[in-house]
Amino acid sequence: MTAFSSSQVRNFATTSAVLFAIYMASYIVVAVVVSPVQEMILPDVIRFASLLFLPHGVRVLSASLLGAKSVPAMVLG
Repeated sequence: MTAFSSSQVRNFATTSAVLFAIYMASYIVVAVVVSPVQEMILPDVIRFASLLFLPHGVRVLSASLLGAKSVPAMVLG
């Protein structure tokens, strides 16, 4: 059984918190900016679908860059 040092736990918590904040910020940008602009430009597109969904990009980049360390933040998001 491997014990984690305090610096490893702190690093993991910081990474998760920053990733969660970026995910939530991108979701807010989509809800406040992208969706209203999309509604004005393309009124026939379904309202709950966004053509530019930034949180998915955050998930893809975090999974490719951080690997398993990104899972807790994605679960929170």
